[in-house]
Amino acid sequence: MRRLSPILAPLLALVSVAVYAQAAGMVEGLQSPAWVERQGAIVPVAPGMVLHPADRLRTGGGGRLLLRLAEGSHVRLGENTRFHLERFAPPSAPDGPFLGTLGVAKGTFRFTTTRLSRPHRRHLDIRLGAVTVGIQGTDIWGQAKPDEDTVCLIEGDITVGRDDEPAVTMNEPLSIYVAPRGGPVKPPTRVPEEQLAEGVKQTQLSAGRGVQVIGGPWHVSLASFRHAKRATAALRGLHEQGQPARISTLEMEGKRWHRLVVSNFRNRREAEAYAASAEIMARHPGAWPYRR
Repeated sequence: MRRLSPILAPLLALVSVAVYAQAAGMVEGLQSPAWVERQGAIVPVAPGMVLHPADRLRTGGGGRLLLRLAEGSHVRLGENTRFHLERFAPPSAPDGPFLGTLGVAKGTFRFTTTRLSRPHRRHLDIRLGAVTVGIQGTDIWGQAKPDEDTVCLIEGDITVGRDDEPAVTMNEPLSIYVAPRGGPVKPPTRVPEEQLAEGVKQTQLSAGRGVQVIGGPWHVSLASFRHAKRATAALRGLHEQGQPARISTLEMEGKRWHRLVVSNFRNRREAEAYAASAEIMARHPGAWPYRR
């Protein structure tokens, strides 16, 4: 795959908020590592990044994403998840619906309408593995695994089905639909609340795990270099690892330094947790948090 240069890559995260209204959504928060693929280029996901139709997102081990679609709904992705904004179109008329198809080829997700999204009409399909879920306004959790696809209705109503099975309508809270790969679909049943709570937890940003959000005031300095080429090479490596780092150039005692920085941490605790994480410590043992 073609990758953007470390100089161009941050531009994907700096698109103005004005563009958001014409886009498919925006990244509100994350835990690294996470990447977005767009037109053949792969870059790390950063808070505030505007998303467009056809974008593909993926999280790595320990990665989480909190996305807000243009009509206001939230999409949460757990670790090791593959997500595709297959199609997303705003209303063609003032009272028309948002139309879209979201794909989850692997991993765990949660789709939730919010106060911002409730006034809007929507006709969205979610392709979860081999299953298609039709939603208008609801709260659902789902997981695509190699052996089965699972959809759980938390609130609202949905239509869910597989190509080789009749679709069913679900409107009972805590109803679960399980479609084994290579086997018949199981009739919807009620899932224990504690089991659902454990699944939902897999998609939430976890406090103390290096959470980054839009406008987070804390930063982590990873390393400093005297030569720009060395800093650029190190930045490229961080981007490949799904870390949304950037280069900050500063003058100290008459010398120019090029510092690798990761920003937008929610608070000091999150910045310290990121700096102390095993992956960062192994590569950048001198990492330290700061606020300015």
